[in-house]
Amino acid sequence: VIQQDVERLFPGASFFAREKVRDSVVRVLLTWVEASPSDEMRYKQGLHEIAATLYYVVHADAESRRAKACEMVFVEHDTF
Repeated sequence: VIQQDVERLFPGASFFAREKVRDSVVRVLLTWVEASPSDEMRYKQGLHEIAATLYYVVHADAESRRAKACEMVFVEHDTF
């Protein structure tokens, strides 16, 4: 379900058309599922849009600060 939702994510946005970005968002969501303590906090419809928006903001912030390559590696981590 997560993979399917992310594949359909913001179809008009070229940022989310990148396979690397989609893979990162999937990993963030899978980590969320694994770390969730109860069924109430499990993956729900629409969570992929929230995670993707957060990923975009964290990524854009790192780019705006001209972050070093090693800092860009933590965009996925910081999104979670």
